[in-house]
Amino acid sequence: MTKHLVMGFVLIVLFASNSYGEPIVFIVNKDNPIASISNSGIQKIFLKKIKRWDSGEKAVPINLYNNTLVKRDFVSSILGMILHEYDQYWLGVKQRTGETEPRVVKSSKFVLKIVSVNKEAIGYLPEKYFNKLGRSSREKIKVVGIAR
Repeated sequence: MTKHLVMGFVLIVLFASNSYGEPIVFIVNKDNPIASISNSGIQKIFLKKIKRWDSGEKAVPINLYNNTLVKRDFVSSILGMILHEYDQYWLGVKQRTGETEPRVVKSSKFVLKIVSVNKEAIGYLPEKYFNKLGRSSREKIKVVGIAR
């Protein structure tokens, strides 16, 4: 019985935590006209409540798979949900409107690659990963926000 209570407590702490495991860097293509974006703006784009940039171009959010720690931190800290709630949100949206979750990729490398070539894309990377990028990679993107 005690073992189950301890495990339950650990799970609650892990999933209810609203702090970042590490800082998250939000990036867009270097040709995207935005200079910065608020957490609220990021939330609206990734929940597809806003579908266009102020310039009128389509906003294309790029997400990571659920099994990454940065995705869990992003969903918790920026979207205010746990992964299960996030998945349920998209099931409901799809049933009501046919809209689907933002494109999901398997690694930070793919987020960087897509944002580097797509002017409309926005993605997020762990700050540690971003800090290790070479100059040629950084020249193709710009940072529009950091969540600590």
